[in-house]
Amino acid sequence: MSPTPTDPRQAGFTLIEVLVAFAILAVALGALLPQVSQTLKSVDRLERRERAALIAEGRLDALGAEIPVRPGEFEGQTDDGYTWRAVICCAPPMNAAPNPMPLHLYRVALSVGWTEAGRPAEIAVQTERLGWRQ
Repeated sequence: MSPTPTDPRQAGFTLIEVLVAFAILAVALGALLPQVSQTLKSVDRLERRERAALIAEGRLDALGAEIPVRPGEFEGQTDDGYTWRAVICCAPPMNAAPNPMPLHLYRVALSVGWTEAGRPAEIAVQTERLGWRQ
């Protein structure tokens, strides 16, 4: 007696069909894994830049409180390995008229640095702030 197509022993996949399906899956995963790895590296790089931007924002907020608004260089390091440096100098006057105000405009250049993939990375921002005349 030969098996008929409705025979329960004929239901399912043959070994060759399963092996072909695994081979197709392996090729697809092999093509996708480099993309996933690159995406994870990009996400890590963006997280580091976002952390550096938050540190820069925090240091700018500290101007006038923790960091005096006067000409000079100020630097520090965070617990997680980021370094920051603020350079404050007098902004040039907009006109030649004497300024009777006790305030002066200062130019602030702030940079935050870190190590990314064994290489140094940095973001830099500039702003101007009012401070007491020295």
